[in-house]
Amino acid sequence: MKKIKNLRVDFSEAMCRFHGEGIAVLGAFIFGFDHENKDVFDQTLEFSMKYSLDGVQLRILTPFPGTQLYTRLLKEGRLLAPDWWLHYIFLKHYYFNPKV
Repeated sequence: MKKIKNLRVDFSEAMCRFHGEGIAVLGAFIFGFDHENKDVFDQTLEFSMKYSLDGVQLRILTPFPGTQLYTRLLKEGRLLAPDWWLHYIFLKHYYFNPKV
């Protein structure tokens, strides 16, 4: 994924400042990474409540064609169908076998 990890920020202070300025905060979370287990759901809920997120967006990890994730899962034989995107229904199905 090569995303920038969370910055070293005091989230409580940041949320207070945003909310103090009338800015709502949406937390966006993706589930399904190989390193995760079922505890990730409780951890996400606790994080969302602790930092008073105003909304959350929950997504399933999706291996889009052309990405390193798609290529890796294809090589590992973990895609349920190599042409899954022809039948893609957003956030309704998963398209690969999880590692665990």
